[in-house]
Amino acid sequence: MNVDLTVSLGSLKLKNPVLVASGTFGYGTEYAQLIDVSKLGGIITKTITSRPRPGNPAPRIWEVAGGM
Repeated sequence: MNVDLTVSLGSLKLKNPVLVASGTFGYGTEYAQLIDVSKLGGIITKTITSRPRPGNPAPRIWEVAGGM
């Protein structure tokens, strides 16, 4: 049985609502052994702007006993 999971966000049409987030998916090659990445609805990239803007000050990631 095939289920249509197509979703539309404005003029953007995705084959399904499953997206991987920026910063957690690497380049995708790390996950190719676990999942078929071509089945994803999309990959969220880092933000790109036409003009420079300040980012978050360091440290942005801090290791703690429970992880990052």
